Amino acid sequence: MKQHPQIYFPERKEPHFFGNMKPGGEHVNNINEYLKMFEDAPDNTVIGEASTSYLYSSDAANKIKKFNNNAKIIVMLRNPVDRAYSMYRHQVRNGSENLSFEEGLKAEESRILKGWKYGFHYFAGGKYSWQIENYFDFFGDNNVKVFCLKTLKKIRMLHYLIF
Repeated sequence: MKQHPQIYFPERKEPHFFGNMKPGGEHVNNINEYLKMFEDAPDNTVIGEASTSYLYSSDAANKIKKFNNNAKIIVMLRNPVDRAYSMYRHQVRNGSENLSFEEGLKAEESRILKGWKYGFHYFAGGKYSWQIENYFDFFGDNNVKVFCLKTLKKIRMLHYLIF
């Protein structure tokens, strides 16, 4: 979407501004810092950003709705197993995870109860049903579109083949 001339996405990917689930690392903490990300947006463009934590967060939809009542939400779902393992590998790369994937899954429930960050919610993050329903409840059927990443990649490939 960032490549489309009428859509503006800031250089900073995943600011994780809205919501109570932060994956760790740096994120935008205040409204002025958030708005500054969009100050270079050309006039008459649609602006947006993408933060993976918003879907899983219990309060991001509400905060987004308060920020922009007319927001359009695009949800791209990844295979839950692929998503869980990718999140695990990310934690290993960062040096934050020293358990095997299987051990991390077994430890997940107790970690969540202890308040561990979203980046360690390997299995729970892939329980999409309640997460998506939350966005439909706040924004309505006409303002939320859900895609499977695998399908979207096929459509993109088809686009390249046609043009």
